[in-house]
Amino acid sequence: MAKHGKTFIEKKRIKALEKAILENYDVAIFDDGLQDGSIYYDLTFVCFNSLNWIGNGFLLPAGPLREKLSKLKFYDNIFLNGNDENLNDIKNQIININPDINIFESKYTSLNIDSFNKNEKYLVFSGIGNHQTFINMLKKEKFNILESIEFPDHYDYTDEDLDKIFIKSKNLDAKIITTEKDYLRINQSKLKDIKFIKSELKIINEDKIINIIMSKYAKN
Repeated sequence: MAKHGKTFIEKKRIKALEKAILENYDVAIFDDGLQDGSIYYDLTFVCFNSLNWIGNGFLLPAGPLREKLSKLKFYDNIFLNGNDENLNDIKNQIININPDINIFESKYTSLNIDSFNKNEKYLVFSGIGNHQTFINMLKKEKFNILESIEFPDHYDYTDEDLDKIFIKSKNLDAKIITTEKDYLRINQSKLKDIKFIKSELKIINEDKIINIIMSKYAKN
């Protein structure tokens, strides 16, 4: 995030916001935090992975949800992030809870796909919240994936983990790919034989979300 703007990191979000205000910033964007009652948000965005949706429907730690689905009635906008899945059933569930919420679709696209030889064999690993969506993106791009290894979200890789990956890739005679997010969490001494996919989220109806943000900013 620090590559795209000034980033404030504090144990409490309100402290980060206060620092931003002192430095005369007009807009603050929070990564997570809808459950933090100490802050009033001008705009709220709820994000779901289209493939996983609500998972088993339980709240953390028993399931993936941070709040009950009924809380959607209090929010303005929702993002369904994926790779062109059929979303009709999901959209109907959302509209039944909050008919006024703005629903946006987005999909993951690779920015450096041309730097890879798709005829090569690949072992793919990641420790993100949407591993299967990452794999689906690569398969859609016709990558020859022999094996994929999923680690828990925000996983802190050990040298032992990476050594096992290197051994497995050697046995498979396969190149190693991971996400940019995972790549940045790996010990630099282990990065030599690992390449990463640089991806971004493409918003299908981008003009609409820009207009919503700018309209709110103009009113304030």
